[in-house]
Amino acid sequence: MAPVERKKPVERRVISVFGIIAKGRRVLMVRQNHGRERWSLPGGKVEPGEGILSALCREVLEETGRKVRPKGLALVLC
Repeated sequence: MAPVERKKPVERRVISVFGIIAKGRRVLMVRQNHGRERWSLPGGKVEPGEGILSALCREVLEETGRKVRPKGLALVLC
């Protein structure tokens, strides 16, 4: 009997986006309440097949109700 081949698990990376929405010295933050209250920049996960800037626009709209037009990409961490 031939040995059974085991497939390696597929590594799935989660890509997240966050927007810095500033006016003067003020920055828009959203309140997160998952167990304990905290504040963060609006953003979230990029869906499969979705572009980074499109995901950012969608996440900001979902969390703040504001439509945004990103000016560019500020930082990428791997």
